[in-house]
Amino acid sequence: MLAASSEALQLAKFLESGRYGSGEASCMAYLTQHDGILASNNLSDVEAFCSKNKKCLLTTAGVLRQAYKTGLINLDEADEIWAGMLSKQRKLPAASFTEYLSVIKRGG
Repeated sequence: MLAASSEALQLAKFLESGRYGSGEASCMAYLTQHDGILASNNLSDVEAFCSKNKKCLLTTAGVLRQAYKTGLINLDEADEIWAGMLSKQRKLPAASFTEYLSVIKRGG
């Protein structure tokens, strides 16, 4: 029965804490029982969980960087996607994808 599953019980604990949104709580509950990668920009919610549980955390910046490195998108497309996210008030680590690449190349 799904209601009594380990994932469902963990989800209830995460939600009852009031600290997590339903999306992050659902992903974290699943990952308590399974291997996987947590994709989220909500670092304040998930970073400690991933560290404690040895789970890989993937952000939008990481997804765009990988898409750029493998040639799925070019720099202009990445900057356009980045700008679109910023226009929707998404939190990103730089003003543009180009700037982000520059920062990570410097080790920042």
